[in-house]
Amino acid sequence: MEFELQAAVYRYMQAQAALLAMVSGVYDHVPQNERGEPAVAFPYVTIGEDVITNNDCDTHYGVDATLTIHVWSRSEGRAECKRVQGAIRTALQAAQLDVAGWVVDATHMLQSSSHMDPDGQTRHGVQTIRVTAWQAKERVL
Repeated sequence: MEFELQAAVYRYMQAQAALLAMVSGVYDHVPQNERGEPAVAFPYVTIGEDVITNNDCDTHYGVDATLTIHVWSRSEGRAECKRVQGAIRTALQAAQLDVAGWVVDATHMLQSSSHMDPDGQTRHGVQTIRVTAWQAKERVL
């Protein structure tokens, strides 16, 4: 489920023209140059950490998934970072995610924040998304 969910979020975000018009790309792993710095243009988005929590019941396997989406910007001020975060919120709030073998009940934003990274030049937006999904248990008679 973990990989399938991340892949579904990635595919969905790649299909969002408004978001892609604002960033250089959406990544799981950002290409690096020989100095270990991002080899892509700012701003960009990364799909980050996730936590999958069991939510089974008698008739269904269930999960509550919390995913973290990161925005990276080098513009002055937080406006660019917050605009990209707004596009992500708009896209994912209405997401109809296609997760193989699962029915996704809901996708919604839990929280959003932005701050200056320790390098003193990178604005870093962090958004937490919650996804609930289930699949029917096979009945054994």
